[in-house]
This record gives sequence, structure tokens and C-alpha cells, in this order.
Amino acid sequence: WNVAITGLNPSTKYIYRILDGTTPLTENFAFETASATEDEFSFLFMTDPQYYNETGASKFNILAETHIQNDDIKFALITGDISDKGGNSSYWDMFYTKSSIKKIPFAATVGNHDYYDSKSTRTDNYIFNNFFYNPQNGPEHVKGSSYYFVYNQALFIMLDSEEKYNTEEQKEWLRNVCKTVDCSYIIVGCHKSAYPAGPYVSLGKTFIAEWGPVFDECQVDLVLSGHDHVFTRTKNLINGEPTEEKYKGTVYIEGGAAGPKYYQIESLENELNKLNLNNNGNKIRLKNII
Repeated sequence: WNVAITGLNPSTKYIYRILDGTTPLTENFAFETASATEDEFSFLFMTDPQYYNETGASKFNILAETHIQNDDIKFALITGDISDKGGNSSYWDMFYTKSSIKKIPFAATVGNHDYYDSKSTRTDNYIFNNFFYNPQNGPEHVKGSSYYFVYNQALFIMLDSEEKYNTEEQKEWLRNVCKTVDCSYIIVGCHKSAYPAGPYVSLGKTFIAEWGPVFDECQVDLVLSGHDHVFTRTKNLINGEPTEEKYKGTVYIEGGAAGPKYYQIESLENELNKLNLNNNGNKIRLKNII
């Protein structure tokens, strides 16, 4: 079941619960709408929880709960591999029964594991879209797994980086969104990483060759990703090279893993000019980045 709520006011807290007729099925939960101004806000970025057992699920939940309790988090952004096998409904049950997920809104995009059926056979975004009801404003063939939303003056564009056959349509869609949506910042969320340092360095080269010129053209400020399970953060890059020019370039951050699977650093070839693998903490200020 899903529901789309319309007619909401900015900077307003709403309380809701789920009923079966007149019988409550849940306790009361709440969310707060954006201010539609330049007000600063914090969101929680995590990636690759890969739910498949209670031990791993608890790691994700502890991370989320800690930030929700200690920081003024407006929503969570998760860049894929939420389930270890998208076709296994028990993994999604674990994800949705965690209390932290009910306490804040969250925006998710799809990863390769979310494309798998219960036997690890690759499918498409059909499974993912059966567990989420994201904004239906993306390209037709990836509607729901690619979409955008605006929070305050930040434009968030979530890309389906797992779809292999119609990337030109997604590129044109991203260009059009960036041209037509009035905003101060552009943030892209996707699963594949552009500058990884773990086992997927070659995949990163393919991804940045495909999407880097588009991000440069659209003046994307920040790209958040996952898949590689190693935390990396670049300098401001234009055409793959660092720039010292103020308010220019794109910062790429790969968020490591918010679950039980951690990979080893296998390549430092990106570190010479682009990466800071020992970044002091994951908290960032967008205005400091750009």
C-alpha cells in the first residue's frame, strides 16, 4: 500500500498513523516539511546496509538512531543496496521494522543488490519500486528509481545507475531538471561510485567517463554514492582534475557501508590528486565544499 500526500505547508510538523478502518495499526509518527528558504539543514547520508540478518541490520539502526538523537536530521538519503537480495521479502521486512526508519523521512535510490531476485539473478527496477513509492517524475523506463525532489534550496536528483540500456534518456532528463528547477545547490545520489578505492576501481572509471561530463555541464555540486564499501572523498573536480576556483567543480563522496560488509582499499591511484581517504569525519557543510 502507498499514499501520496498533497497540500502540505512548508515548515510544518505533521503527525500520522496507519489505520485499518477505525482500528489503529501503528503508533503515531511525525515528519516536518522543508522551509522552502535558504535555511541551513542537515540530512543523513548512508549507503549499502545490505539487510540480510539481524546483526547487520542492527548496525544500520545504531548509526541512524545515533544521528537522529544527536543531530537535527531532516531526512535520510540512502544510495542503494538496501537489501542483500531485492527479491527476498524477509530482508525488506527487517528494514521496515527498524524503529529509526519510522522517525524521519528517507529518500532511497536503487543498487545492484536491489536489482537481484531471491536467487541473485539480475532483474530491473520492478522489485525496488514495489517497496518504495518515490516521486514519479523520472524518465519513463526508470520511473521511481530515478526521480528528484527539492528541500529548501537544494535540488536532489536520484539516479538509477544500475539501468544499462537507456542512459542517454537519463542524461537528457538530468539536464532538463537542472535547467528548469530553480535552486542554489545540486546534489546527485546514485549507487555506483566515480572515484572508488576498493574492488570497483575499473567500474568507477567507466561510470565517470559516462556521467562526469554531464555532471560538469550541469554544474552539480555534490555526488553521493556507494557500492565500493570504502569511504572516499574527492577535491572539487572539473573534467576529472582538481580546481581551486571558488564555487566551481564537483565533490564526489563514496559513503563506505552502513551495514556488515566492509571491503579493503585495493587501489590508491586516485589518491594522488583527487582523493582524501583519511578525511576527518563524515560531517560536511555544503557551503564549505563549494
